[in-house]
Amino acid sequence: RVLFRSLVSLIKSGKIDNELNHKMKNNIIYSMPDLHTLDEFKPIKDFMEKCVKDTMYSMGYVSDIKINSMWSTYQKTNQFHHYHTHVNTFLAAVYYLYCKNPKLAKGTIFHNTNYPKYSSITPKLHRHFSTKTLLNYELNFIPGKIYVFPACIPHMTAPNKDEERIIIGMNSMPLGLANDDQFDKYHYQ
Repeated sequence: RVLFRSLVSLIKSGKIDNELNHKMKNNIIYSMPDLHTLDEFKPIKDFMEKCVKDTMYSMGYVSDIKINSMWSTYQKTNQFHHYHTHVNTFLAAVYYLYCKNPKLAKGTIFHNTNYPKYSSITPKLHRHFSTKTLLNYELNFIPGKIYVFPACIPHMTAPNKDEERIIIGMNSMPLGLANDDQFDKYHYQ
């Protein structure tokens, strides 16, 4: 809890704000994208990195990764984040750091790019509800919760109804050579 309080205070202080904030139309306060290099963020960076490695392993991949960017966003009432994807990265993650009222804070909304494939003919579902038939899926904002996801999935945040909402986001890349195709290799170090 003390670590979280100190990160929340640091983010609210404006000391790590991105100088491009004045150009953003949605008024969200973004930090610089290099939080993973700052000592104050090392515990959260290590935790997020472990979660991404565990996710890669559970997906069947070798879990050698490196964080290539990490940032915070600070949203006040009615601020939102537009639909976007994360380019030049493999897995992204969002860590819900802080809000005043979790019932009012908005979580991340993911857009189902496979929706047209599953919505034209919708067979009866077997016992369990399936997200395949949803156009969008919204996660609840639960402070302390992390979600790891493929960076290519379009996502956004609806207008925040809470007074404050703070997240830590990050992007990661697999280390070493990727792909077996000799003409389509990627080597991230």
